[in-house]
Amino acid sequence: VCSLAAPTIAGLMCDDPALVDLASGYLRIGFASLPIQALAMTSSMSLNAAGEVRTPFVVGIVTTVANIALNAMLIWGGDFGAFHCPPLGLVGAALGTSLSMALGTLLLLAAMHRTSSSVCI
Repeated sequence: VCSLAAPTIAGLMCDDPALVDLASGYLRIGFASLPIQALAMTSSMSLNAAGEVRTPFVVGIVTTVANIALNAMLIWGGDFGAFHCPPLGLVGAALGTSLSMALGTLLLLAAMHRTSSSVCI
């Protein structure tokens, strides 16, 4: 629902149609990734509450490094071996952030799935 309202929300912040269009693309992707972010936060806080603080810390570092790398790759594009990525600009920033958050969520869920974890799913 929020993704549909992205142009309206962006329009509240700026009058320039070009900037509203750019911000709308970013907001659509950001709003679509909110369930993934909520799951990551819930998983991280569950592990922290159970006393397993190292795993969320390490996953946070991995997620941050992935976010930096993906944002650089997707914003400016480039050739990465056999993989070519066109420059995506602001949409690339939203995709990089969302993909790194998804990676962190998967790592946290995998950690919680371990039988040795104090929070087992």
